[in-house]
Amino acid sequence: LENGATTLWEHWEFSDNTFSHNHPMFGSVSEWFYKVPAGINPAPDAVGFDKIIIRPQPVSDLKWVKASYDSVHGKVVSDWGREAGNFKLRVRVPVGAAATVFLPAKDGTPVTEGGKPVERAAGVQLLRTEPGHAVLAVGPGDYEFGSEF
Repeated sequence: LENGATTLWEHWEFSDNTFSHNHPMFGSVSEWFYKVPAGINPAPDAVGFDKIIIRPQPVSDLKWVKASYDSVHGKVVSDWGREAGNFKLRVRVPVGAAATVFLPAKDGTPVTEGGKPVERAAGVQLLRTEPGHAVLAVGPGDYEFGSEF
């Protein structure tokens, strides 16, 4: 701070611009994109992303988000879009992991996976509904959820 640093410098000794003095450690916004709009996060008790929470955050005029995270188990995907009152969410859960999916949905409206009601979809369990979401448990695999939003 005495030398005017506002970030962690890449070089410890102060120099006359011989080295970069701009190193925003852990200051990247890229993490926010997959954690918030895409909603990809480890569960609080996860070890190496073996338990995943996918909770997309559709905001304002944002119409779609496509994001992935390369975990130790494999690629985690959250790919969503909304149009004409419908919400579509494509999810990939890698082998060795399980996920809790918070699907944005109007209260009391049907929720589908692969075009079928979630109650009849293989590998999907409807855990509960809560205001604005259907909460689903899924194992490894690729899923395509749909809801009214």
